[in-house]
Amino acid sequence: MRSFFADLTVDRNRFLTVITAVKYICSAILALLAVSGSGESGGLVAAYAELAAIFCVSNLILLKWKKAGYIASGILLLLFNAQMAVELFGGTFISPAMITNLDSLEDLGGKTFIYGTGVLLILAISLLPSRVFDPKPFSFSGILSAVLALELVFTLACGSSFSPLFAYYTLNKDLSRTRTLAASIDDVDEDMTTHFWDYADYNFRNKPDNLTENPNVVIIFTEGLSQNIVTDDRNIMPNVADLEKESLFFENYYNHTFPTYRGLIGQLFSGYQLQNYDENTLVSVQEAFRKNGYHTSVINTEPLNLNFATYLESLGFDEVVTNVDIEPEGTSSTLSDRQAYESLYDVISGEHAAGQPFMTAIYTFGIHVSLDSPDEKFGDGSDRLLNKFYNCDFQFGRFMDKFLESDMADDTIIIFTADHCTYADSDFTGAFPGFRRAHTECDSMPLLIYYHGIEPETVDVNGRNSLDFAPTLLDYLDIRIGNYFLGFTLFADDQTSANMTSFDRIFSDSAVHASTEDASINGLSDVQKEIFESELHKYYVAKSQKRAN
Repeated sequence: MRSFFADLTVDRNRFLTVITAVKYICSAILALLAVSGSGESGGLVAAYAELAAIFCVSNLILLKWKKAGYIASGILLLLFNAQMAVELFGGTFISPAMITNLDSLEDLGGKTFIYGTGVLLILAISLLPSRVFDPKPFSFSGILSAVLALELVFTLACGSSFSPLFAYYTLNKDLSRTRTLAASIDDVDEDMTTHFWDYADYNFRNKPDNLTENPNVVIIFTEGLSQNIVTDDRNIMPNVADLEKESLFFENYYNHTFPTYRGLIGQLFSGYQLQNYDENTLVSVQEAFRKNGYHTSVINTEPLNLNFATYLESLGFDEVVTNVDIEPEGTSSTLSDRQAYESLYDVISGEHAAGQPFMTAIYTFGIHVSLDSPDEKFGDGSDRLLNKFYNCDFQFGRFMDKFLESDMADDTIIIFTADHCTYADSDFTGAFPGFRRAHTECDSMPLLIYYHGIEPETVDVNGRNSLDFAPTLLDYLDIRIGNYFLGFTLFADDQTSANMTSFDRIFSDSAVHASTEDASINGLSDVQKEIFESELHKYYVAKSQKRAN
C-alpha cells in the first residue's frame, strides 16, 4: 500500500513538472515573439529576468503555503503574459490610451477571434498548477537575488521601459495622475486672456486669387494613416499619392495626439484633450466658418454608436448628419469606406445645391486597427492591412473622380488628412518590415489642400504637428477670428512659429509626451516635461470654462 501511494506521488510530481515546464516555456516563447516583433532585443533580458524571478518567488511561497503559491504563480504569470501579448499584437505594453479606449473594444472586431483565442490561451496557461521544487541542490532565494541584481544593473544601464512588470507601476502612475489632474480642473479658475490670440495681426499666406470669395470646404479625416503607406513603393494608395503631387502638400507633418476622439477635437480646436469625452468651450474651425456665413456639418459614419454620436454633437457643428436608414457594411456597425464616400458625395451635393457656403467634415473608419477591406483587395488579398488601405484609396479615388466631374469642383476645396498616424501594431510591422517607427502612436501623416486650378506646392514643416491644422486652414482662406489655438499657421517659417508656440512640436496622449522637432521623435527632458505639463494644465482649465466672447 505504501508503495502504491509512493508511485502516485511520483506520477503526480512528474505530471506537475511537465505542466510547470509548459507554463514557463510558453511564457518564454511569448516573450521572445513579442520582443522580436518590437525590434528591441534588450527587452528580452528584462523579460527573461522577470520570468525567472516569478518562478523563484512562486516556488518560495509554495514551499511554505501551497495555495498561496498557486495563486501567486497564476497572478504573476498572468500579469507577465498579458504584457507580452499586448506587446506582440500592439507593439507596446499596456498603455493609458488602451485603458481609456476600453469602451471602444468593438472597434477591434476585425480580430475578435484572434484576440479572444489569445485571451483564453493566456488565462489557461497562466493558471495551470505548479509543482513545488525542493530547494536542494539550488537555493531559490539565491537565484532570485542574482536575477534581481541582473535586472537592476540592466535597468540602470538601459532604463525601466523594458520591464513588463514595472510597466504596471508606470501605467497606474499615469492613470492616477490623469484622475488627479481631471479632479483639479473643476477647482481652478484660469485667466482666459492668457490664451487669447487676436489672429487679425497674422497673415502669412493670402487666399489664392483663383479661389471664389467663399469657397466651400470639405475636410476628410481618415482613420489612422501614416505618410509612409502613401509613399510605399508597392503603390498601395496611388490616388492619394497622385493628389499630393497636384496639391498644396505639407511634408514631415506629425500627429499631435492619439487616438481618434482626441485627434479629431484636437485638430478642430487646435488643442490637447485630457480625456476622450472632455468638451472644449474654446474657438473651433467650425465656429470660425459659421461666423463667416458658412453652414457647417459633420457626417457620422458610426450611426449606431451612441458614444460617437454624442461626441460629434459636442463639437459645435450646425448639423451632425446621421443616416440611420443606411445598413452599415463596415465592422462594428460602421459605414464602410465605400459607403462613407458615397454619403459624403450625397451630402455635399445637397449642400452645394442649397447655395449657402458650406464646410463639411467626415471621419472615415474603414482602416481602423484589426479591420480588413469588405470591398477592394490589394494583390492576392492575403494582407488585411494592405487591403484596407488600398480599398480606402480606391473609394477616395472614385469620390474624387465624381467630384471633379461635377460643378462643385469650381468652388470647393478638398482637405485630406487623418485623425492620427497609423498605430504600429503587429499587422503594421508585418506589412512594413523595413520601416522602423520611433513611436507606436506618433508618426508623419498626410495633409493636403486641393482645388481645381491650384498651383502644386510642397511645404516641409519639419516636424510640426496637427495642432497647426486649424490656424493653417483659416490663414489659407483669410478667415480672421480671435482664438485660443495652441498651434500656429504652417505657412510661418520655423523660427517665427517657434517664437509663437512650442506646442506644435510636442506629441501628447495626456500620459506620454514626445518631441517631433526637426522631424525626429525624442523624449522630453524632465525640465521640458515639467514646463509642458504646467502649461497643459492651464489649457485644460481654460477649455472647460465658459468664455465671454
